[in-house]
Amino acid sequence: MDNSLLMENFFFVVVIIAAIIFFFFVVVIIVAIIFAAYTQSRDGVNFSTRLKCSCGFHQGEWIKDDCSGCYQSRRCMFCEITEERERHGRPISGRTLRTFWNSYCERCGAYLGSSGGGDD
Repeated sequence: MDNSLLMENFFFVVVIIAAIIFFFFVVVIIVAIIFAAYTQSRDGVNFSTRLKCSCGFHQGEWIKDDCSGCYQSRRCMFCEITEERERHGRPISGRTLRTFWNSYCERCGAYLGSSGGGDD
């Protein structure tokens, strides 16, 4: 076989492989653009926001459920999931380790308990 014919076939194969790789990347980019446009809904919730919600990082304002403000809830502005939490306030004055962990909430008066193992 002639050496020039072998080189010509080699370059032809390299060009074909390069064209296939280029076509693959073009298809991947087009699919990514279509996916990004598809996940963008009417109210502006994009893929990254949906991903954050699915991981548990919801967004919205916490609303006090009772008069003391220790029990709070919020409704995620994107996925409409309702979350609840308790946020008690520990007393600020007279802080020692014993009184800090074995105290009552300054807002609602709920017993916050001790860290365990202390003399109550």
